[in-house]
Amino acid sequence: MFSPGPFISPFANPFPMPVIGSPQPQTNNLPPIPQELNLPRALNYYADFSGCGFWRLIWPEHLLNANQRMILHGSTVMCYDPNYFRMCKTVRVQRQATPHQLRFIKFLREISDKVGFKIIYEIDDICFAEDIPEYNKFKPAFTDPAIRKTAQEIMEMCDEISVTCDFMKDYYSSKTSNKNVTVIPNFPPKPPQPPIHILPVLPDQYRQNSLVSPHQIWPDHIRP
Repeated sequence: MFSPGPFISPFANPFPMPVIGSPQPQTNNLPPIPQELNLPRALNYYADFSGCGFWRLIWPEHLLNANQRMILHGSTVMCYDPNYFRMCKTVRVQRQATPHQLRFIKFLREISDKVGFKIIYEIDDICFAEDIPEYNKFKPAFTDPAIRKTAQEIMEMCDEISVTCDFMKDYYSSKTSNKNVTVIPNFPPKPPQPPIHILPVLPDQYRQNSLVSPHQIWPDHIRP
């Protein structure tokens, strides 16, 4: 019996020869795609870092990033490079009202259709001077007629306005030509600590699973 090897065997060739022209496995040399590339991307532009800026932008931003729901970045730096906004779904601007902020919003409006993102104006309070009460110590920041004019112009250039309640929705719908106003209520975000109702049982659970006394780690107001 003849075989493709140099030896004759009635059973099989002890030195099997590869089939000529058989397909070879292909190796994928492409680098893996980072997981974050498949997440939606958005930008926040803050007007402040406390109060409404913290509760309505910064803390939700941290939670969305930490839970890998999206890539959300916050800043106060106005970047005029269109490449910075590529793959961005939304740019949310908080209480922008000055002339130089208006110029930036015009830039965003110009490139938004090309890049493919929408602009949301975030406002949690009344910023038109004629309706701000006199006892409000921050009213002088909005009494300049230029601020009044640019604030409304920016709102009307945006795709959407986000507010805190139905009263604010009706207010800005009547004060501006932008009728796409969405209510996002204020509420405490998910706390980084356990719910209050399970705090009493935590020290006991800790004692059962650790040699360290819970008195060494618990604050005074919840110490057992």
